Amino acid sequence: VSFLSQKLRTEGGPISVPDNYDISTSAATIALGGTLLYPYKKKFALGGELTYDYAKALPGIKVTGGTTSVSLHNIKVRALGGYDMKRKSGMMLFGRLGVHYQSYQVANVQNLMKNTATLPSEIITTPALGVGIAMPRLTNKIGLKFSLDAILVGASVKQTKNLEDGGSPSAKGAIIGAAFNYRWK
Repeated sequence: VSFLSQKLRTEGGPISVPDNYDISTSAATIALGGTLLYPYKKKFALGGELTYDYAKALPGIKVTGGTTSVSLHNIKVRALGGYDMKRKSGMMLFGRLGVHYQSYQVANVQNLMKNTATLPSEIITTPALGVGIAMPRLTNKIGLKFSLDAILVGASVKQTKNLEDGGSPSAKGAIIGAAFNYRWK
């Protein structure tokens, strides 16, 4: 499950949609990915990670006049550095730096009778910086992982023509992640 939230503020614009709004929805999500880490010295590990997430919100974002369905594609390619805490749980603190690609697609984006919020579809490509903690063997059967990634500078934003958010749209954001592993064999 993903929880999508977006806020737009246009200085000097009307206080309503499409110039100023807060929207949110939950979405069914499929997440795939892989991480490869190699030991480096006694307590460090270096490696990389590739992930792909697909989220679909049905019915979607509720706004005055209707509901708009959205889908989200996220691709992340990152370098990882980890510090092994040398605990039974396998606890590791890690940092990551990479590229984040996000494709936010609004259903019927050009049909303003269905896209009542006049939301643009958009593609964001940006560097991302993150931190996390992993405990792959919290117990014999259970593992946990938590992470926080930040999009702070350098985002390239491309939006649906004639529905752009202002004259020069930009993006900043945070992505919070949590993973639960269960070993049945």
